[in-house]
Order: sequence, then C-alpha cells, then structure tokens
Amino acid sequence: MTARSLALLAALTACSAPTFSAAPASPTYTAMPAVQSLHDTSRQRARLESEDRRLRAGAPPAATALHDAVEQIVGELGEACAPRNPGGDGFHWTIGCATETLFAPGISTPSNPEVAERWRAVGRILGNLLRRPMPGSPRLRLAVSGFADHIHFANPAAARCDELTTFWAAAYPAPADEASLNRALSFCRAATMAREIACAMTGGPCTREQIERSAGLSVGVFGGGTTRLDAAPARFRTRLGGAPDAIECACHPVPAELFGSRWSTLHGPSTPAACPAEAPSGEAPALFDCDGARRVELDLWLEVTPGAVQSNQCGVSSSEPDARALACLQDSVGAAAHQHDLRPPVVRPAAPRCADPRPPAGWFEAHAGTRPPCVAELSE
Repeated sequence: MTARSLALLAALTACSAPTFSAAPASPTYTAMPAVQSLHDTSRQRARLESEDRRLRAGAPPAATALHDAVEQIVGELGEACAPRNPGGDGFHWTIGCATETLFAPGISTPSNPEVAERWRAVGRILGNLLRRPMPGSPRLRLAVSGFADHIHFANPAAARCDELTTFWAAAYPAPADEASLNRALSFCRAATMAREIACAMTGGPCTREQIERSAGLSVGVFGGGTTRLDAAPARFRTRLGGAPDAIECACHPVPAELFGSRWSTLHGPSTPAACPAEAPSGEAPALFDCDGARRVELDLWLEVTPGAVQSNQCGVSSSEPDARALACLQDSVGAAAHQHDLRPPVVRPAAPRCADPRPPAGWFEAHAGTRPPCVAELSE
C-alpha cells in the first residue's frame, strides 16, 4: 500500500463515528422532593379549621338565624319596609313600614288581600325560626306597633276595631277626641297585622289562647298614635305638593287643639315653593300631613339563656378531611357575613324594663304569652 493510501485510510478512520459495545448511560438527575402539602395537608387543614372556629365564634347561631329571618321578612313586606338593629348585636331588629303600602287610607284593614297573605308569610318565617334547633333555649318576643300623624277622621267609627280588641283582650276607653282616635287607629292596625302573623306562626286555631300556648313566643300589640311625632317631630319628613314638583320638609309639631288639617285644605292644591317656616314660640305652626309618622313597626327580640355555650362545631360531614375543612370554612364565612358591622353579641339577663304594668299616657296596648314586650322597650 502506498504512502498516499495509508494517509487517506488514517484520515477516514479518524473522522468516523465512534462505536460502542453497549449504549451509554443517560445523564443522572437528583430527584426533587414532592411539595410537602401534596402528600400531607394537615398544616393547611389546621389553618382552615382554626379560621372556621374563629368565624363561627363571632356568629352565634341565634343571631345568624334571626338575621336570615329578617332578610326574608323584608323581602315579603316590600321596599317600603326598612330593617335596623338598634342594639347592634343582632338579637333585636326593628322593621318599620309605611302604612300606605299596607292599609287602606284612614282604616285598619289591609289595602288588598295580597297584603294579608304577606303578613301570614311573615308568620310562617318566624314559626320556622322558632322551630330551628338552636342552643340556649331561644324565646322570640314579637311586638307590632302602630303610629300615625294627626289624622282628621271624617268617620270616627272607622278608627274602632271592637272584634280585634276582644281578640287581644285589650281595654281602652272609647275615643273621645282626635288624639285618642289616632291612638285607636294605630292600635287597630297593629292588632290586625299581629293577629295574622301570630296565627300563621302557631299553625293551629287562630285564637289568643293558642298564641298563649305557643312555646317560646310572646306577643305585644301597641297603638302609639302621635306620641313619637309629638316627642320628636324633627325625626319625621313629609312631601308637599305632587310629583315631580314635590318638596320634602321636616314635620312641624302640632298643638293638641289643632288636629288633622291637611296642607291642601289650608293652602289649596298648588305646590308650595318652599318648606313652611318654623312658627314663633306661642303661635300655631303650619299644618300638613306627616308621611314619615304614619308607620307600623315590627320588633323582634330573640333571647337565649345567659351563659349558654355557643356551638363552634361544623355540621358538614365528609369522609375526606380536606374537603370537610374547606366546606366548613365556607359555611362559617357565610354565617359571619350576616354579622356585617355588628358588635359581638353578649347574652345578658333581661333588663326589668317592663316592671310598671301601666302603659304610659298616649299608648294603647295588649299582650299574649309569658314576659311579652312593653312600651319601654320600643324606645330603644
């Protein structure tokens, strides 16, 4: 072989691919450990369960259940009814309704059959509330209160409701003047609404005795007439003139000897250009209907036994602990949301605000059940 051939063979051999008797081993990598939470979720679960207990402690079942009922009641009664929580702790709610949406003008019967059915729906909601299992042996104390402005009655007999007065075992003298007629009308409206609600709650015969026998229920019926308007006229507003030209003005105090006059009676149908000026001391003020004073209010107190331990346990059952922890947290978040900005509830013994059995001047009242509401509690 020539030198040239040997050189070419050497070059070809040097450039050819290497040959192996066995495949080379793949590069080795160190296995990364799995995230701890992927095979042990106890740490996350413990956090969820801890947060669940914290939220559940701030939303006791009784307060949450009452808030649920209030939301449903307002939905039934309509947009002219507004709830508020005077004590701030969720155990007392007041639902105030403008009477023109509930009653025919100047009388105590509902404006239409649909209104009466809404009252019965309210009773069914409250009956379901009382039947819910809750710690603390809850008692529901219900008050229905009627109020009016200084309405002038063309037919004074329309302010009476003798059959309802008998039903509630109420006793008050026959109205002798415009002030007592306003109280009578206020009581009759409250008595009408309260009977429909209470009878729907009991689900039995519609009698006062049946209401008395209902466990955990007390009812108060109040006719306040013009007492609130007279005491604090600045709280109430009214609209003068017809829409869209109506203007809103503060209600003026009306002296006892001047009842029932309407703006249109005094000033004709024309729309006023401005609100009436406050009358100088000693002079008769301007008179007009006070829309904001014509109201019926539903008060609900849910009382639980002082010292009762609130349950922090979740009612969700699941064989998978992680799913259960998450579901319980979601449930308690929903319960806590009912609290909004309420202060933490503190269950206390009932204050002896109802020690005086005599209603104050300007009120008619009737009661059913053990320890029913009294007028003193309506001013909270």
